[in-house]
Amino acid sequence: MSEWGHKWVDLTTEHCDPSLALWAWCQVQMSDVRLPQERKLIAFRFPDQPPASRYYWFLVERGEIEMGYSDPGGPFDLRVNAESMAFIEWHYGTLEWSRAVSDGRITVRGDRELAAALPTWNTHVPAMVLES
Repeated sequence: MSEWGHKWVDLTTEHCDPSLALWAWCQVQMSDVRLPQERKLIAFRFPDQPPASRYYWFLVERGEIEMGYSDPGGPFDLRVNAESMAFIEWHYGTLEWSRAVSDGRITVRGDRELAAALPTWNTHVPAMVLES
């Protein structure tokens, strides 16, 4: 059923809640083996979202990641600016990260190595598949 839903979901602006995608990425679809051990702070900005839903953060420490809704403080290692639909399409696996970046729908500023590694942290495996 999960595979069917994943295949036939009709992505519209109604499905564009980046906080849900970020949460699922951290809780279910994170490839922990690829996370850096040293502290990294990644800021996400979704300018097409209402102000209260526009900013999120990933804090990586000791190979673990935490998603935040408020700025944890400290210098940012990476800043990601994304159209919500592009981010959701990438999260669902229907858009390549490199394509979204080359189209300007996602921009990444900061540490080059971290920028290259970031999209590889998402396994894109639906939650239902992981639970079986």
